[in-house]
This record gives sequence, C-alpha cells and structure tokens, in this order.
Amino acid sequence: MLKYLRQNLFTLKGRINRKKYIIYTLITTISFAPYLLLHYYMPNAISSNKFILTLLLIQGIIAFFIKISLQIRRFHDLGKTGMWVVLNFIMPGDSNLSTIGALSLLGYLAVFKGDVGPNKYGDDPLAN
Repeated sequence: MLKYLRQNLFTLKGRINRKKYIIYTLITTISFAPYLLLHYYMPNAISSNKFILTLLLIQGIIAFFIKISLQIRRFHDLGKTGMWVVLNFIMPGDSNLSTIGALSLLGYLAVFKGDVGPNKYGDDPLAN
C-alpha cells in the first residue's frame, strides 16, 4: 500500500494521464468534506478542538504535496517542465483572481491531451 502511494501520489518523476489526474484531484478535494460539513453544522467544533485542527493541518500538508506532485507529472505529460507548477504561488492575493487562476490551471491540466508516445519525461501513460 505504501509503495503504491509513493509511486502514484508522492513522486515527481514520470507522467500521469488526464483520467488519473482528475480522479486523484477529486479524491484529495473530497477528503476535506467531513471538515467542511462539521464546520457548517457545528462552526465552533473545529476551532475549539485541537485534535481536529491537528488532523486538518496534517491532511492539508499531505494534500498540498499530492496536488503539487500530480500537477508536475501532468505538466510532464503535456511535454512541459514541472516548474509551471509555480503558477499556483504567483496568483494575485485577491480571492476572485486567484480562484479564476486556480480554476484555469485545473482546467488546462484536466482538458488538454498529453503528448502521444514517449517524451523527455517518460513513456506515454496510456501506452501501458
């Protein structure tokens, strides 16, 4: 199990196709649903419970690294360097602009087809 997670979620090498990118991104995002529901129905439950705050912090750090790993490997599939992931960090601080930028980046990575055949970042993930 740990080997699978390390090879699929925590590596920066290789390529990942659109389907896996979308599935892993959805799973990572949905994993925060319990906290959102708890916060919605019991607003003080999270802020006053150090255990839940610690779990949320740990999950947030793990999700951050998974997101970066998935985006880097998706950029690799598109034949681009993983440095394009820096776009996540240079979006303006205004919440509307940063949301538009994040959704644009997500859309780009989820919609455009990767390079057919091997490229300098590895073999075509759909060829396996």
